[in-house]
Amino acid sequence: MREQILEELYPLIADFIVKAKNGRIRDVDKAKIRISYANALSNLIRAYNGLLRDKELEEIQKELEELKNEVELNKKRYG
Repeated sequence: MREQILEELYPLIADFIVKAKNGRIRDVDKAKIRISYANALSNLIRAYNGLLRDKELEEIQKELEELKNEVELNKKRYG
């Protein structure tokens, strides 16, 4: 599930970067829209980073469990 969310967020982030950077803004309404895009981009990046961090922590936890199991197995084999 997390992988799917990360994959879906990536193109949104890229799109929001383009929209936040695009062109000169001469009127107030367009400036407000640009600020909204920048805020949305910031929120998306924060969410993306949180999900990515959680994914990495889960992978580290899995590796630690595997190492722990290997140590226990070696203790049983070699005393």
